Amino acid sequence: MKKKVLIPVVIILIVAIVVFSAGCIDLENGERAQMLDSQSTPTIEQSNEREIFLGYLEEVNDPNNIQWIYCCSYDGKVLFKSAVMGKTLSATKSTEPYERVSYDGHSSEEYYAGQEFAGYVPGTAELMNPSGMYGHDTPGVIWMDPQGNYYEWHGGPYFVSSVPLKFETPVISYQNVDFDVYQLALLAEEKLRNGIPLTNEEMLCLNS
Repeated sequence: MKKKVLIPVVIILIVAIVVFSAGCIDLENGERAQMLDSQSTPTIEQSNEREIFLGYLEEVNDPNNIQWIYCCSYDGKVLFKSAVMGKTLSATKSTEPYERVSYDGHSSEEYYAGQEFAGYVPGTAELMNPSGMYGHDTPGVIWMDPQGNYYEWHGGPYFVSSVPLKFETPVISYQNVDFDVYQLALLAEEKLRNGIPLTNEEMLCLNS
């Protein structure tokens, strides 16, 4: 009698295990997994995003590059504008890592893990960003104009352009390239590359 009862119980357990296992498999091979099989992500050989970013790095890494920054109030009014030498920089960026790690409690293998990555510096978990600096972008921004004057802005939003823009005053409601100032900037960049300082009149025109 006991054997007759035991056999159905064993069969029920086996069926339950099979059903449960099938359910797990279904979870692993659900709709998203099936979609990945039917519409897999293509492998690209050329990335437009990387191309844009590499072009950006090349431009802003030119020390004689001239840009323009427009510092705004929160209601869209341009409070200040300036020509920028090279590029703007987040006020919290640094040439040194902000974070340091201790040797205590770390084996040498753990401590040096990740050293094969670009930007690795022993003693920190931070990696240098592609522009050669440490830290993250924040609302505060610093820059220098073509005459070497230093500026720092923490008062609100801002945006940067590689061409000078015209605005209806005082609200940003229309924009267009100021080609006269842009041509002057191209000539100014050429002078700076040749080691010729800009005149006060040229600086006034760049910031007009």
